[in-house]
Amino acid sequence: MTSAYIGVLLLAAAAGKDGKSLVERTCNTKCHNLDVIKAQQITAKEWRPLVQIMIGRGAKATPSQAEIIVEYLAKTYGAK
Repeated sequence: MTSAYIGVLLLAAAAGKDGKSLVERTCNTKCHNLDVIKAQQITAKEWRPLVQIMIGRGAKATPSQAEIIVEYLAKTYGAK
């Protein structure tokens, strides 16, 4: 695990609700709503490329925000 990755995880943990607000702001768009996200139930490893695809399609997120989004999605809507 790199120090940059650990830094992102610490940022996400310290941010608390920031992951939720980032997802609501970045992923709840005219393309789809949060119900699509909630139905996925996949791991962070599976979320990561999907988030990158969405960024490629126009979702606005920095690399560190994208990682916070991935971690939040995996924790909140991850595989059961």
